[in-house]
Amino acid sequence: MTRIPDPVELTQDLVRMDTINPPGNEEPAARYLGELLKGDGLEISYPRLGENSTGLIAVVPGDTSRMPLVFTGHLDTVPVGDAPWDSPPHGGEIKNGRLMGRGSSDMKSGVAAMVVTAIHLAREPEGKGGAVFVFTAGEETGSEGAFQMKESGVLPHEAGALVVAEPTSNIPLLGHKGAFWLECTAKGKLAHGSMPDLGDNAIYKAAQAAASLEDFFSSAEAHPQLGKPTVNVGTFVGGSMINMVPDSARFRVDLRSVPGVEH
Repeated sequence: MTRIPDPVELTQDLVRMDTINPPGNEEPAARYLGELLKGDGLEISYPRLGENSTGLIAVVPGDTSRMPLVFTGHLDTVPVGDAPWDSPPHGGEIKNGRLMGRGSSDMKSGVAAMVVTAIHLAREPEGKGGAVFVFTAGEETGSEGAFQMKESGVLPHEAGALVVAEPTSNIPLLGHKGAFWLECTAKGKLAHGSMPDLGDNAIYKAAQAAASLEDFFSSAEAHPQLGKPTVNVGTFVGGSMINMVPDSARFRVDLRSVPGVEH
């Protein structure tokens, strides 16, 4: 019987795998974890999302009279951004007691903890209900992998509870905010930059609309666990040349709702 992986070392291994989304490229991470779990007799499958994007489902058999406990997390990460890093984003280095790297918190540490949990459950199954571990691809771009799994019917139909290992400072929380993404487009009239009065600047329109959203939820009531709903303008695109009045501009909005807020 192989040694149970150390969760910190396993997190380091995962951080060293570049799963920035886009494009994702989660398949090497999914296959690596699948091989670890397969050695302890878990039932393994790899739901595919794209050419190099693959999720992982691992099933620990158990007492069939009880609904399984489902654990879930995602394998992809957001980009590293443009600001310089103090440590290599995919180095998995430990400095001053902290594991550094893209995805170390969100959420490769959570994935590593769940994998270690799965192995423990598989090795000590007596008297336990089953467990299903669902690791998705494409979470950072709209939870595409989770939707694909749902539509393809590979997810369990029932669960006693669902545990999501997103970072919460080790404080168990019930529920999380909803997400609603919008793309807003403003139209204008093209003109030369030397004669802007002959055109209609779409960027000005879009900028005014985007700025008006800053206090959109300022008077909303806070949820006792989740806080207030939030709004964020995440991207803004407009114009094609500096010397032209833009006739089109668009921005994307990320709304995060709490119970009581309708989409």
